[in-house]
Amino acid sequence: PTGNTQRSSLVCSPQEMGTSGSGQSDGLPAQSILPKILSTQIFVQLRSGTMALSITHTLDLEDSRPSERHPARYRVGLERILEIHQRHGTRMTVFVVGSLARSDPALVTELADAGHEIGLHSDQHIPIRDLGAEAFEADTQRGMETLAEILGKKPAGYRAPIFSLTPDVPFAPQILTDLGFEYSSSELPATHPLFG
Repeated sequence: PTGNTQRSSLVCSPQEMGTSGSGQSDGLPAQSILPKILSTQIFVQLRSGTMALSITHTLDLEDSRPSERHPARYRVGLERILEIHQRHGTRMTVFVVGSLARSDPALVTELADAGHEIGLHSDQHIPIRDLGAEAFEADTQRGMETLAEILGKKPAGYRAPIFSLTPDVPFAPQILTDLGFEYSSSELPATHPLFG
């Protein structure tokens, strides 16, 4: 949860998200267009017999092209999502990969200027266990410094690539603490093909 959460109704049709509901958009699969929306948490509160929903929207902004030969498409999907948030007056937390931030710093600034919280989603998007402690610290520090340089302040939040902050990387929480992160949104309490 972030301090940027606002109560508002945010209902999006498949058409608003740029898909037909069948997963197609602009002739490409929706997953190649839309940034990964990996976490939408719904909390139900009872107030005088009515139900109020509070939704925290987080988004992982990464360049997940199959190869460099393919054009980057993350901006197309992100612009659609930003339009929906602007229309409804809501904000989200965007976890940005450091290497993407270095290649497109204006986008990170644009997100922050629109009131969205910026968190770090690693520097190179490599699962923590594939890095080991020393490389994980170096990767995380480089990504953090990239965002700090662009934003003028360190990011408060961190999300591990592919939710790879698991018990088999016991060194990671202390490294995140030592680097000054205030929270991690890295656990997935569900079945996942790789982690979680």
